[in-house]
Amino acid sequence: NDWVPGLADITAGQTFSASSIEGGGTPASDAFDGSLAFGDAWRASVPEHGAGANGVSYLGVQFSSGKTIRKVRIWQGDDGSTALRFVTSMLIQYSDNGSTWSTAATTSGMVAKVWHVYDIPSAGSHVYWRVLANSSSGGGDTWIINELEMTEGTGTNLFWLGTNADVNTSGNAYVA
Repeated sequence: NDWVPGLADITAGQTFSASSIEGGGTPASDAFDGSLAFGDAWRASVPEHGAGANGVSYLGVQFSSGKTIRKVRIWQGDDGSTALRFVTSMLIQYSDNGSTWSTAATTSGMVAKVWHVYDIPSAGSHVYWRVLANSSSGGGDTWIINELEMTEGTGTNLFWLGTNADVNTSGNAYVA
């Protein structure tokens, strides 16, 4: 599976970080491995469940050199059952030092078990990029990110090749 030409995911081989790891067995790298399987997903730890995730839970990438991220694609909330563990809004942020963050975009209307693709206004080239929980789906469940991808491309026709997922459109989020 891959983005259409010119929109390749550039997270492979980079350094990944997370606010926490549930049970020590769900590392940040699991959300960047190309698999949607629950066993290959990152999950936030117990203190970050439900509303505790807001403004705290994050998943990020440290690139080997500055990158101008223009699209973020995320599949979240799929634990392999009917339970949904997701956020409804997140901040897409960047940093030059990994400690002082600026927001490039804010998402809304997010749901679980579909691809969301967000256009990011040009924020320049930065080494650190992350997604930060902004509003949770409620309940006491943890935030699960099955897959997170980033690209420097700005194409408008996005198709995920080989994935048969629900399709929905909301604002600038193209779910395919």
